[in-house]
Amino acid sequence: MVSLQTAHPISHHFTLNKNLENMWVHLNSSSPSLRKEWQITSSDKMQALRLKLHQHNAVYRNPSSGEIVESYPLVPPSTLLGLISTILKQQELKNSSFNLSIQGTYGALIRDYQWHKKYDKEIGSYQDHRYPLLIHTLYDVNLLLHIFTHERPMLVRLESLFKNPPYFLYLGRAEDIVKINEVKIVDIKRQKLIQSQRLSYNAYMQPDEAEAMRIGGVRYNLTSFYRFVPWTIRKQTKIIRDFEWTEVSYVEKGAKIELDYDSDIECWSDGENLLWWSLPNPPQ
Repeated sequence: MVSLQTAHPISHHFTLNKNLENMWVHLNSSSPSLRKEWQITSSDKMQALRLKLHQHNAVYRNPSSGEIVESYPLVPPSTLLGLISTILKQQELKNSSFNLSIQGTYGALIRDYQWHKKYDKEIGSYQDHRYPLLIHTLYDVNLLLHIFTHERPMLVRLESLFKNPPYFLYLGRAEDIVKINEVKIVDIKRQKLIQSQRLSYNAYMQPDEAEAMRIGGVRYNLTSFYRFVPWTIRKQTKIIRDFEWTEVSYVEKGAKIELDYDSDIECWSDGENLLWWSLPNPPQ
């Protein structure tokens, strides 16, 4: 059982003068760790659906992995969009119709050997030969997700469907069942960060945001929206999903956002949590 090590960025401390203190925003007392750390810069009220989910085990398979089934450290956008598509009974979601904030933690990474047999299409059955497959499995997964759309009726419908799901929801493999701990429509606002702080969750964010905050991260090229297209091989035509790809930075919990006095970095907040959009079409 192996845990992912947390990055230890260089500490950077500074003090704020009295004039800047007067601009601090006092947030709800239920979130003392987030008070006095950002300043509201937008008066436009927008809303998102906040989900808090738990999975005992999860495998978010990296499609480029082969004999070793590697898992992404967080659910990729395409997997969450696929769940939204399924629960809405829509085969395709309109490009840029949603944006997602994907954050979370996990307790450990388990490397598990399993026996597998390959399916032979020519003979219509599984081969006799078995081979071992190494699978990377995340254990004790907690996800903090925000789903944004400009369509208020869609947001309300999603809230109702997640509160009363039509089947056992899962993310990743079919056996990776999801326990729903919270479903809530929350107000979100754009904020200006005015104080250095550490991330409370592992998160996907846009690479330019990670660079601006000097927190680095690991670059991933992840699948997002998809459309169904015909694909012909050996005179046989099948319908496959053609994915779009988006580049993100995966930043670990505890990474420190470094700010200077002249920093002008904005992000989004639901009043309790910072949000980092994983798709390059932030709310406007």
